[in-house]
Amino acid sequence: NYFSLKNGSESLVNGVYSSAALHISKCNTFMTNSEISNNTSEDGLNIKDSKVFISKSKFFDSFADQVDFDNVSEGVIKNSIFIGGEQYNGDGIDLSNSNAMVYDNEFKNFKDKSISIGEGSRALLIRNKIKENAVGIAIKDSSYGFLYKNFFQNNTIDLTSYVKKSFFQKPTIVFFNKNELNDLNKKIIDGLLNNYQTSEDIIQELDKVEIDQKIFEKLLSLKIQRNH
Repeated sequence: NYFSLKNGSESLVNGVYSSAALHISKCNTFMTNSEISNNTSEDGLNIKDSKVFISKSKFFDSFADQVDFDNVSEGVIKNSIFIGGEQYNGDGIDLSNSNAMVYDNEFKNFKDKSISIGEGSRALLIRNKIKENAVGIAIKDSSYGFLYKNFFQNNTIDLTSYVKKSFFQKPTIVFFNKNELNDLNKKIIDGLLNNYQTSEDIIQELDKVEIDQKIFEKLLSLKIQRNH
């Protein structure tokens, strides 16, 4: 709580290389009211093989990705701010083989992607404000993106999906509100889109200020079952 890290860099410690200013591996993490900024390392924060909760925090002006999740089994990022640097080219959040709920955040000024979902990740994205980025949301490589009530403004591309690595399948994008896709300013889609027909009680859960992890697990279970 109230942690601040600035001007960090990559490092080699006891033979282990870290590409991030703050690297956490195999350690469940709770972070709130914190700030990670102005780092020259590839990532500001990199978390691997862990469960993660981040709230009311700010990430900005690190060299490439502000937050990078690898093999995160359960992740929550909410009520936080992500700002890209004028001279840097990276993502706000980069998910690889991870499950995460990302809601009520603000993303601005990324020259790459504000949210990148790849390598079989599954992300529930709700009520995020995504402004003035090269790409708002990118969903890639066998990943699932569940979208609900996100706000896009002045992005070059609001939403894109594609296969980056040939050994993955096309990604899947799920909209809970069938009108949301039509409201996007520009989209480049190479994947499977669904208007997910779910029960009213789940929509009510998604509209709550706090979203229960069990709802996300239920959505994943229903979606996987439907594709089989």
